[in-house]
Amino acid sequence: MALRLVRELGYEKVSVSEIIEQAGVARQTLYNRWNTKAYLVLEAVFERTNTYAAERSWDGAEDCRTLLEGFLIRIFEHLRIDGDTLRALITAVLRRAQDRGELSSGRNVETLSALIHGAFWYRLLNRGVLDAGFAKEIVAETFA
Repeated sequence: MALRLVRELGYEKVSVSEIIEQAGVARQTLYNRWNTKAYLVLEAVFERTNTYAAERSWDGAEDCRTLLEGFLIRIFEHLRIDGDTLRALITAVLRRAQDRGELSSGRNVETLSALIHGAFWYRLLNRGVLDAGFAKEIVAETFA
């Protein structure tokens, strides 16, 4: 429900109240499981990622070309549909950091978000290690 709303309206335009209303649950029910809208949406994206990337049957019925093609199509479709949501989540964290004075108000959060994504994809495409250490380096540079 939350992911559908975010896809339709955009992350910034969807309130927790709207999500609660659409889901038909009590506010406390939502907050018992997720502390913030960001955590709720991120979990929804990860759940959806699992369905897109789920391994197809390897029973030999399909040739490997067809298996790879289907896998890539599902992943690309997922990124097309939820890429904006993922970018919005990173931008939301950066905006929150600015609001709290943890990140200079002079920093452009859209550019920082693009740099974070660029670092991730560059490392991924060049077979670099994507681990906690790299995440910490990105964050250290972002907040430097």
